[in-house]
Amino acid sequence: MGRQFETVGQLQLAHLTALTQLQLLESLAELRKWDQQCVLEPAEQLPPNLRVLSLYHSKDPASHSHGSNGSLQPLLPLSGLQEFRLFMRGGAPAAAELAALSSISSLTKVELEYDWDDWRPPHVCAQLAEAVALEWPTLPVKALYWTSFRMSAAVVQQAGALQGLTSLELWTDCGDFDDGLVPARLAAMLQPLTGLRRLLLACVDVLAWEEEESQEEGEEGEEGEAGDEQEEEEGYECAATAALMQAVGGLRELADVNVRLQMHLSEAAVQELCRLKQQLLPGWMEQVFALNARLLVINRLIDRSDSDSDSDLE
Repeated sequence: MGRQFETVGQLQLAHLTALTQLQLLESLAELRKWDQQCVLEPAEQLPPNLRVLSLYHSKDPASHSHGSNGSLQPLLPLSGLQEFRLFMRGGAPAAAELAALSSISSLTKVELEYDWDDWRPPHVCAQLAEAVALEWPTLPVKALYWTSFRMSAAVVQQAGALQGLTSLELWTDCGDFDDGLVPARLAAMLQPLTGLRRLLLACVDVLAWEEEESQEEGEEGEEGEAGDEQEEEEGYECAATAALMQAVGGLRELADVNVRLQMHLSEAAVQELCRLKQQLLPGWMEQVFALNARLLVINRLIDRSDSDSDSDLE
């Protein structure tokens, strides 16, 4: 039995013993009217026989009047919980709260989606992100989605420790060369993630460029005309970018891929990488690859309406 449940105030749902699936959605924040906050509190009770739970955890970063980061303690009595999806916006439960879920032995699938709160100073955001990411390997995380202005290096590093991942999306709005989505870091992250079927790595600043301009520059890059010469930044060297291409190309289970990353390459590096692409990428991926001094693109998203969509993977 499943239900989409919406209510206000304290949740006391222990009497719903027949309920096995529950979604606590974004609309709950509007109903509770806690300065647009939607968080569970320790004293709240969920249906005891839940197998699947989707939870929306939201805080208004501009308001602290409620004084709570929320709690995941109401999940701990759910001894039969198998799948847990947690959508977070403007904040996240404390790292210790997330780690405590490892005590639920029945849990086999966790999906985490972060719309990370960047309103605090960068060093504070980085510390909080690292604390959260350190707890991921304690859980059976199958899908991880992270969006933030700056990408913490700890997020990239800890994502690489989640060897059970099948879906990974990392978005950043920042175009700085020292942001976390650096080829050298991404290559190291991807090497252990052999079970990935969906991968998205994107700098939104790059995505904001006009598509026509990006395509034209990509075509020029493949011909070795990368444009104005520029110095390579640390982590973006030819060898590091080649390692990233090889790591993406080595994901044999990959069906969906959308990589759009800012590059800092010399013209000579672009020419060398385009020459090596046949060795680094499988044939189908080579067809959706473009590179120039400023941009790396590998983009193919499967049409889910096509039942034979996976059959053309090489």
